[in-house]
Amino acid sequence: MSVKLYLEVLSVVNDFKVQVTVETYVTLFVYRFIKCEDSVSLYLVRSQSDDCSKSVTVDVCGLDFSLILRNADFEKEDAASLKLPVVVNEKCVVAGLCSVCRCLVKSLNNHEVNKLLGFKEGCLQAPSETSTWTKFCEIDFINCTKNIIELNEKNFEEKKLFELFDEFGTFEKHLAQPVRVHNIYKVARNLAKEKVSVKIEQEFKKLSIEGHEKTPRVNKQRKSKAERNPNQISSSVPIDQLNIPHTFAEGQEISLVDIILYSCYHLVFKTLPCTLALSLTLPLTSKWMSSLTAAETQNLNNSSSILHQQQLVLSYEVTYKYTSKEFPSLYKSDPKQCKPKNQKFTKQSDVSASLDKVNALSLSIQSVPMISTKQINWSKIPYEALPEGGQLPEKRLRRKSEQLECLAQCVLEIAKPGDRIIDFCCGAGHLGILLAYLLPQCQVILLENKEESLMRARERVDLLHLDNVRLYQCNLDYFIGNFDIGCSLHACGVATDIVLLHCLNRKANFVCCPCCYGGIHSVSHIEYPRSNTFKVRGAIIESEYMNIAHCADQAHDVNKGECNVEKSEQGQYCMDVVDTDRKLLAEEYGYKVRLMRLVPEECTPKNRLLVGVFDK
Repeated sequence: MSVKLYLEVLSVVNDFKVQVTVETYVTLFVYRFIKCEDSVSLYLVRSQSDDCSKSVTVDVCGLDFSLILRNADFEKEDAASLKLPVVVNEKCVVAGLCSVCRCLVKSLNNHEVNKLLGFKEGCLQAPSETSTWTKFCEIDFINCTKNIIELNEKNFEEKKLFELFDEFGTFEKHLAQPVRVHNIYKVARNLAKEKVSVKIEQEFKKLSIEGHEKTPRVNKQRKSKAERNPNQISSSVPIDQLNIPHTFAEGQEISLVDIILYSCYHLVFKTLPCTLALSLTLPLTSKWMSSLTAAETQNLNNSSSILHQQQLVLSYEVTYKYTSKEFPSLYKSDPKQCKPKNQKFTKQSDVSASLDKVNALSLSIQSVPMISTKQINWSKIPYEALPEGGQLPEKRLRRKSEQLECLAQCVLEIAKPGDRIIDFCCGAGHLGILLAYLLPQCQVILLENKEESLMRARERVDLLHLDNVRLYQCNLDYFIGNFDIGCSLHACGVATDIVLLHCLNRKANFVCCPCCYGGIHSVSHIEYPRSNTFKVRGAIIESEYMNIAHCADQAHDVNKGECNVEKSEQGQYCMDVVDTDRKLLAEEYGYKVRLMRLVPEECTPKNRLLVGVFDK
């Protein structure tokens, strides 16, 4: 199966130009830069949206592509279930800008191109929820670029001073930071050696010009200790004192981060007026862009030539600035990222006050042990479908088997032939693979944003020869397809609520075991509390709700060591409170919902289970 790349097209201008999203433009830029035309089939999918306010005009002349409509035939394709851009290959279906670009790089099987993925090919591998770089490249600066595209003369005419968005300041100040990369001291020693070599070479050239033949005498007093012996740079030297410049975004080597951001900056400089003033405001960024322009020229592929963006022309000069506030570091290893003093600790008085407001609602807040008639005969399950086949540590096998049995039993009770079942946040696919084996007449989708975990699931699926399984590598929000049953085992924090929202919006049944209650937080499409009962009748505000959620993570197992029994019982109740709120929300959507506990309850501290069936 060949690699297929699907990109969104908003409108067709003529035979040579199309209007596309910023994500499509960036992906096309990477596609051209790494020269993967021969290994990747390109499909431009005509969008159903007519909104071109944030579109980019690109030249597709010379590109070998197929233009397809988003019709009933396309909806049957795997790519139709995910937000574009999407890559489909023989291993899985991939969505998300950074993951898609990584797939394009890896599709070439070229050692030199793979260097763009950095140390252990880890560049932009982590999802945006955990990686500052992925979030900046895939979300923050993409949104910033879209905001730039929407600008018009009215944004400049009053003050003739334009304050740049925070993302520009974040990257400019990042380039001024000390480089933080793997083997930083090895990099420093190599740079010091290069400086010594350059100086000696310059001395030779000077003597050659003057007609001398003797070996140049190096003035040791003028040289630093590092220059005299680069190997003496000790690992005890603070990183701030290594003085390694940011030639590229993450140090001395060009990476995929640079190509993605360069395409955005190239678009920004083509859109904003008075680019000289912009360059003067962002001197380090401008210098970085020059390095990338040189790399693109050396690449001889003219990736930027696809852009046909119209620059905003004004009759007056504009000056730019960005705020001088302290921007968050893009390096996760930066000590400033960890600020223990800013951590929130919930007081018992706040928890009690919040629970009093919940109790005043006079609701039935209680979970019950689950009872199932669909027992699983583990002796007939092949090894690869067992937790053992997923390379779990032996000490976790029994508990994981008990968890899987509980969720699988509930799915078996509500599944019917032909159903499309999704195992959200599937990890290595323990639950989804078991369901695929037990329900051969159903299609099972394993959805996970971590590439490494999903590839372990791929190996097991291949060994079992399961032809009813598809693998999707993407964040939860990138999934837009339909399904009949959604399930999740320990989807952390807000992920459980995103899974539930996916199910509610499609009237799909669900089987969800939540986790990490203290990690929930409001996002653009998820607010807490979830149900109208809590929000309207109880008038419980978000901060009060978070007190309860934080306390729910204190449901310790009193049988496994010393802990406060009263605090543990309160944590158990708080879990029921949060999941009752989720239950009430589903009931508002027309579901019949059961709030249960896994059996045996000791199989996991987070043992609540929500099972919802849409009441048609």
